[in-house]
Amino acid sequence: MKTCMENNPSWQNITDVFKGKVSAFDLQALYASAGRSLGMDELKKLNDNIAAITRIRDRDFPEQTIPVKANIREAIGHLLQR
Repeated sequence: MKTCMENNPSWQNITDVFKGKVSAFDLQALYASAGRSLGMDELKKLNDNIAAITRIRDRDFPEQTIPVKANIREAIGHLLQR
């Protein structure tokens, strides 16, 4: 799996995206070096996707406690009640 991702500009380290090390322009350069030029719509889509990923940090994910003795069905039901 890693070998098919290694030379593919579409696959980026998600941590690098969160750290701001990946931009649509960086990806455009990677695609160009691989022999593929990106149109404006594709570049905008890349930018939108990167922005959507980085906005995850702005969301609130409250901690949820599941009873220790809950089986899988009870645990899922407990989470869905919130």
